[in-house]
Amino acid sequence: MAPAHEGRRRPPRRGNFFYLFLGLLVLALASPMVSGLGARGGFVLMQLATAFTLVIGVWSLAATRHWFYLGLVMAVGDAIATLMAIALGSYALAYAILIDEFLFFLLTAILLARSVFATGPVDLNRIVGSICIYLLLGNLWGILYLGLDFMDPGSFSGLAAGAPLAAHLSTLNYFSFITLTTLGYGDIQPLTPFARSLAYVEAIVGQFYMAVVVASLVGMHIAARTSTR
Repeated sequence: MAPAHEGRRRPPRRGNFFYLFLGLLVLALASPMVSGLGARGGFVLMQLATAFTLVIGVWSLAATRHWFYLGLVMAVGDAIATLMAIALGSYALAYAILIDEFLFFLLTAILLARSVFATGPVDLNRIVGSICIYLLLGNLWGILYLGLDFMDPGSFSGLAAGAPLAAHLSTLNYFSFITLTTLGYGDIQPLTPFARSLAYVEAIVGQFYMAVVVASLVGMHIAARTSTR
């Protein structure tokens, strides 16, 4: 007979999601700064901030060993590709780096969801984890927008012609987060049907996630604290 605990998801390790939130916050704050640093400086700053986030992301996945090793391989691969791109003075590797980072962010979001939505009491750590998923969604969509603009130039208005890759990623990350939060300033607009589809799907996901998922977790956390008094 299988043990009673077999098949259950392990609850999130206390405190780890706070560090991941810090890493994602550093990445979000560094992203707007790359535009004024030139192609090389902007690329280096963006990759340093991303590397910081990847390292913390790997540490946050340590509760599941096989996923931890997979994440570690992806983070090391990203670092090696970044060093090669800088040493060779060629950013042809940049899109391969972005694919690796997209997969890493996606893996991190999936594993976060497994921990955040596992059975058990809802503590502050799990709420922070749900916010980390929200921030990861913004970064994932930003990379998708950049890939779309690479394959179909002119998919978005408001992008500076001839700007380096890091500046484009910074701008499209900005567009991603204002779409996710449905602020919609209008300085950048999707122009092609596929770009518009990606944008409104992101807006729907962002509103549903905050209004239903995060709000429900916060409500459960408050109810649990109230019932223990």
